[in-house]
Amino acid sequence: MTSIDLPPGLERFRAKLEATIKPHREDCFALTFKLKYAPISDCDYKFEELIGTEIWDVFKENNYLWLEYRRKFGQGHRLGGYPHFSQDDPREFLTEEEQYILLLQIDSDFYQSNSINIQWGI
Repeated sequence: MTSIDLPPGLERFRAKLEATIKPHREDCFALTFKLKYAPISDCDYKFEELIGTEIWDVFKENNYLWLEYRRKFGQGHRLGGYPHFSQDDPREFLTEEEQYILLLQIDSDFYQSNSINIQWGI
């Protein structure tokens, strides 16, 4: 790893500061995938159209069920399939002629115990 330039007076903190620079831009990492199937994510703009609105009543009655659904099917790196949006689904504003096919989704993985703690956006 390349050494960082520190202002005078901070040299004694070099080891601790350099330890916080993870991952470094010269480091190399790989994503891993598992073949599995997942239903539509609950943040999909067509969720209610395809599943119905009754499912929200079930989720309201059992918050654990909703959290488990999101944990199991909502997030994660993907090759194809249904996307997961952390905010709004921008496809809602596309015209019928505009196709949206998910090719690759890379999520922040800072909550995973074995991750390298990368966060996309803030």
